[in-house]
Amino acid sequence: MDAISLIERIASLAKTINNIEVIELTNELRLEIATIKGTLADTVIENQRLKAQLQKAATSVSEMTFRDGLYWKGDDGPFCTACHDTKKASIRVTLMPFVFAQMGKYSCPVCSAHYC
Repeated sequence: MDAISLIERIASLAKTINNIEVIELTNELRLEIATIKGTLADTVIENQRLKAQLQKAATSVSEMTFRDGLYWKGDDGPFCTACHDTKKASIRVTLMPFVFAQMGKYSCPVCSAHYC
């Protein structure tokens, strides 16, 4: 028997014995259960949204391939290996100006890693 059915039985018994206090408490309990059901529904929706977000992130990370010392998504890239390996973040590296060529060809704007 579920909670609502039990409350209905208690309310019916309270009316039979004409106990106002039990009737009032039963009504309060109904309101609390309705609030809990609403919170549960919100939680289920949020859980589904987070699962979809996690699935999308896992798919995005698994599409990365390592080539020429950097990560790529097919022909898209290159992406920072340090950010990808430590934070699972897809951070696109940028070309270094020619005057800084001795430091490397690419630089990560987030972690400042340099790549040849």
